[in-house]
Amino acid sequence: MMHFIVESELRRQYQKAAFSSFTLSQDMRLTPEAKQFLIDRKIKLITNEEQTEEKSTDQFTDLKICRGDIACSAKVLARLENLSATAFLLLNLLLEKASPLTEDMMLINYFFQELITSYQKQQALPPFPLSTWQASELQPVENRPLTILDLQGGCGRELTAINYLQAALNETLLLLNAEVVTAEDPNLSAMIEILTTTKNSLAYKSQEILTGGNKC
Repeated sequence: MMHFIVESELRRQYQKAAFSSFTLSQDMRLTPEAKQFLIDRKIKLITNEEQTEEKSTDQFTDLKICRGDIACSAKVLARLENLSATAFLLLNLLLEKASPLTEDMMLINYFFQELITSYQKQQALPPFPLSTWQASELQPVENRPLTILDLQGGCGRELTAINYLQAALNETLLLLNAEVVTAEDPNLSAMIEILTTTKNSLAYKSQEILTGGNKC
């Protein structure tokens, strides 16, 4: 049932305790006189929609969280933890096959864990650990999509693992590039550079496998 707020009701409330804002729920409406009462006293009117939007914004905004006395970005940290979990999952996939890339994936997993720790403590970020996975300037990388035929060879599991991790990195970089414009986080630019190197290194290793330059 709709409840209409009249001026006299607001006046009684204001006389008991002055207020600077008034929240109007979905089942409430103001009479013209009541609305004018708020305007005359410069009382902010908050509608139910505005209140819901404010709560939603507070919930999903990139809040600053503390680890000890260090502040870091909640969204960035969540993405790094997701990358670490993804690398660990793929490591388990390669362990089942006893793949030659198992040790390399183990190093990548440690790398993401170190990245999280360094970010939390606002320390210098570690570099990507596998220099042999990186192309030189004379070896441009052609990052083409995988096909079913690619996966039917002996390196299908390795290519799947690398491709999945690349996708997770792409998603993380999209978020970071959007955040760097507004965030007051000195490590974001360095993080983007390191993760971009990581993504390019994965693309190089994938193409090296596809062209027969690496045995699985």
